[in-house]
Amino acid sequence: MSRRTRLRGGLAALLGTTFLSAGCHLMAVGAASVVLTQEFTEHAHVHLVKMDTGLVWAYAKATLGEISDGPVDVDHDARAASATVDDAKVTLRVQQFDGGRTRISVTARKWGLYNDAEAERVLEKIKRGLR
Repeated sequence: MSRRTRLRGGLAALLGTTFLSAGCHLMAVGAASVVLTQEFTEHAHVHLVKMDTGLVWAYAKATLGEISDGPVDVDHDARAASATVDDAKVTLRVQQFDGGRTRISVTARKWGLYNDAEAERVLEKIKRGLR
């Protein structure tokens, strides 16, 4: 076997591994986002209100800002916000639901574990203000 043939074989193997590896990374990223979304849904404290989604989003975001220990990270397009409240990372989502209703979802994580008490406390504060 000549040196040129071995070089081509090695190059083909390297390129094949690179392309296969990139595809695996994309699949892994997609699977991780599905798992994270499902995990958020399973651990979220949820409340439905018959109010305008924009109004609920503005109030929920402002409430999170008032009770947070620091700045609030906001994604206006997704109507999602996160902040630290009493050492827990609180994530808030506001979504338009069927029939003119709006869904408020809140999760809280403290030391890597879901903190139901903190999520419920934040959700209750938002609900009280919307009444």
